[in-house]
Amino acid sequence: MGAIIKEDLATETARTVTFNSNSSGALSANKVPAKISAFLNVTAVGATPNLVVKYQYSYNNELWNDVVSGAFTAVTAISKRELNGVAWPGAAQYYRYVGTITGGTFDFTLKTIFHD
Repeated sequence: MGAIIKEDLATETARTVTFNSNSSGALSANKVPAKISAFLNVTAVGATPNLVVKYQYSYNNELWNDVVSGAFTAVTAISKRELNGVAWPGAAQYYRYVGTITGGTFDFTLKTIFHD
């Protein structure tokens, strides 16, 4: 992994419905990353759950697109997932994660690292 440009840690507790993190923040125009790595740690589940988390980017913080290869495989139990060195889409300065949940609840942490 190259130099870290930005690092975030999010914690979600007892999530039961589809959600997005709104805009997680802006990346500096002077330091646009080449890649993103992320670590999803699911620490609790309820019922018969299914969770899919993906990253999206925006150039204007209004129109959002999925990051190519920027989704974790579906989670149905306590587990850990990784995305390593996924290419970041050029000069996009805004990012968020979107979680789709069906059938249960989840507690999880999501660490995001933008790097070159």
